[in-house]
Amino acid sequence: MLTCTCPCWQALALRAYDDAVVVYDEGPGDLHALEPLAAQALMLCLDGQPRTEAEIGAALFGETLDDECAQLLREWLRTFERLGWLVCSE
Repeated sequence: MLTCTCPCWQALALRAYDDAVVVYDEGPGDLHALEPLAAQALMLCLDGQPRTEAEIGAALFGETLDDECAQLLREWLRTFERLGWLVCSE
């Protein structure tokens, strides 16, 4: 199970639109479009406090997280980690 934190939360700016959320990363000056549910997963980590996969999954999908949703969540978290937005550990 992953535990993730967002050490660079101050460098990220999010803006919601009807069907997407745009993330501006001040570090490299990049823009990224996220689907709203993926953006919610990121926003749950933006207070700098560690969050587990289970906590994020429960907030997004409810207490019963099926395999498909769990896989999708892990892909989002790993993508955010590759972008430098999150630090995740097993």
